Amino acid sequence: MPGNVGAVAPVTGAFPFTSPDVFYAGACSVNNPATGKAVYAKVLGSLPDMKESAGLSIRISDAAAAELGAAGPKFGVDIKY
Repeated sequence: MPGNVGAVAPVTGAFPFTSPDVFYAGACSVNNPATGKAVYAKVLGSLPDMKESAGLSIRISDAAAAELGAAGPKFGVDIKY
């Protein structure tokens, strides 16, 4: 499921995230196609309905974004549930 973050190399780490589409505390793989890096992430809950969340598919931690090699505050990702 392609999307935008507000963040084939081996999958590393385990990071929390929120999403408007996933409401359970499951886990998924978040991949940055630009760098080929991926992390596992645990869903903490729904993405808050606020202007900072507009246009985002998920919100991840700064540590997860750094692990993914994010080039800026928003970047494209592929999510595998």
